[in-house]
Amino acid sequence: MNTDTSAGAQTSIGTNTSESTNASEGAVTSENTIASENSKATRVELRVRGYHLDGYGHVNHARYLEFLEEGRWDYFDHHAALMEQLRHGHIAFVVVNLNIDYRAAAVAGDDLAVETRLAEIGSRSAKMAQRIVRRSDGQLVCRAVLTFVLLDVAENRAVTLEGSLRESLSALVAGE
Repeated sequence: MNTDTSAGAQTSIGTNTSESTNASEGAVTSENTIASENSKATRVELRVRGYHLDGYGHVNHARYLEFLEEGRWDYFDHHAALMEQLRHGHIAFVVVNLNIDYRAAAVAGDDLAVETRLAEIGSRSAKMAQRIVRRSDGQLVCRAVLTFVLLDVAENRAVTLEGSLRESLSALVAGE
């Protein structure tokens, strides 16, 4: 697997190239909500394959869900301490909403980059911002906002984002 991230490099699904923007401190947008457009983002690259396509020759809309999920897995791979904290507390990451704006078609052979960041933390939910860009020309293919809650597995209900858990998430939004 080639991990060269320069233009035109050959990559396949699962190539991890962590990149981040210059981080600024998260701004408080409302009571118990922290948001930032400058939080650290991860970037995973993949190549569009024939089995991703629909009858019109472009990536089927449902395949973008898989591409975005690959980006989230990569994000949490890069934040293993948070994942360990969740596992230790028997807390699960649960998606409750996902909105995708499709902006351009991707076709077989396109090399795409999925960028993922933690964008906002509320009192009981948080949001991740994601985008997929075509590497050859930087074209935005789609962008997505995913809302999730953290579920106490034993109680089967969402936990309040407070204490050390909130501190860990806030550090990611702030880009620390």
